[in-house]
Amino acid sequence: MREAYQKAKENGWCRNCHSPTREMATSCLCVVCHPKALKAYKRLRDRRVSKGLCGCGGILDINGRITCSACLAENRAWHKNHRDKANKRHHNWIDAHPGKDCEYAKKLHGNLREAVLVRYGKRCNCCGETQPKFLQMDHINNDGNQHRKVYKGYIYRWIVEHNYPDTFQVLCANCNWGKHMNNGICPHKEAICQTL
Repeated sequence: MREAYQKAKENGWCRNCHSPTREMATSCLCVVCHPKALKAYKRLRDRRVSKGLCGCGGILDINGRITCSACLAENRAWHKNHRDKANKRHHNWIDAHPGKDCEYAKKLHGNLREAVLVRYGKRCNCCGETQPKFLQMDHINNDGNQHRKVYKGYIYRWIVEHNYPDTFQVLCANCNWGKHMNNGICPHKEAICQTL
């Protein structure tokens, strides 16, 4: 089997049917075998994903991600090296699936946000609020402005990729805004300090 595959590769034949006369769809598959191979791979990938694995069969090691770390690094490297091709492919996909990109982004961001909130306790560290729609991530050292200048992306993704640093805490929107307006001290905590 190995020798036949090697001979087909050397001669530029299809690696599946070893046909020397068919037109090639890729460097190793003819126009007949290529669609069959794509369908077979898609079925295999879908089975893996339904089991909670990455499409390659690897373990999903980052909450909220649909690919493993190895595939994520490989995909990012490819996109970096083929930026024009990647952008064209992305825009073609958006044109073919109107509204799906927003739906996908909301799902991914929702999963990341949920994972981060759960990891940090999913309740306001000041007043104890537990309603998820009110909860936000707060920079404990009041250095959010400097952080936003350096990182201009989705904060929940940054937190996950940097292994949930202890420089963040969960605050409700009121406590977070109160802390911002009161020189880094939530009015709840200020009131408690004054009564003591």
